[in-house]
Amino acid sequence: HGPGTGWGLLGLAFLLTGFAAWGARHATGLTLRQFGKGLSGGVWLLAAGIVVAQAVRVLAGPVGGRIESAETYYVLLRRLPWMEAGVGLAVLGVMFALLAGRALIGRRLLACVIAAAAVLATGLGGFDPVVLGAALVAVGLSLWPGGEDETVWGGWLGAVVLVLILGGLVQALAPEAALLFVWTGLAAAGAAALAAGIGARLERWAALAPAAVATGVVGGWLAGLGHFVFLGVGMDQPGALGLIAVLIVALARPLAPGGGSARHTLAGLAAAMLILGCGLSLAARHAEPAAEAPVAVP
Repeated sequence: HGPGTGWGLLGLAFLLTGFAAWGARHATGLTLRQFGKGLSGGVWLLAAGIVVAQAVRVLAGPVGGRIESAETYYVLLRRLPWMEAGVGLAVLGVMFALLAGRALIGRRLLACVIAAAAVLATGLGGFDPVVLGAALVAVGLSLWPGGEDETVWGGWLGAVVLVLILGGLVQALAPEAALLFVWTGLAAAGAAALAAGIGARLERWAALAPAAVATGVVGGWLAGLGHFVFLGVGMDQPGALGLIAVLIVALARPLAPGGGSARHTLAGLAAAMLILGCGLSLAARHAEPAAEAPVAVP
């Protein structure tokens, strides 16, 4: 679509989000603070995803300027499926950590994990200002704001608005690349508006049906797109999958279980996926070992 259409779709998405916020405020008492926590949760997911993805990626081999030869590059290409699986699982683990609740898991624990991931990414992959900046943001947001985790509506609308803000920035700077944000944001905003109209307390399955359909259709498309994104830039910029995670959360946030036992299960799955992702990335070194340097015969 053209730039004018893009801005029009973004405007429509903001209107739908406003209607959903109005319905949520009247039905559940949604506050600006709850919305702010949801927005900060989306930023945390993006920043933590960038750091964790880079840390898991470097376990499979050198990155960027540390790739010293064409032979090393081709070895890394053979390891790419392992990298993609490892990074994908790790980013999914970060997503599950957000859905389980940062306060439930422990904010200091999350801050320590992200700091350790940043040290690992820097030690094995070299200095990267984007990774360092994302680590500072993620650690800061892991510790602030304190208190309870965001509400369902706060987390959902915060993630939707974050996607729309990113869509506006991309629409202004590179309109040809804005489709991903604009249509995802519009789908998420439309699902939120329908949910608010059907039952803003989100107590009936019918109220969650729009989010489920949007997640199945648009979220499935995003998951498939993530594969091609990683093939294109994942070797050097694996954090791109963190952006895909934010887009999916904007669609699926209200579908996360709210019960205590279910949230503990999500937290356990988050840890398991992070560990498994690291293991798969490390396994790439053994599955596709680097060629040994030839030994000179005197």
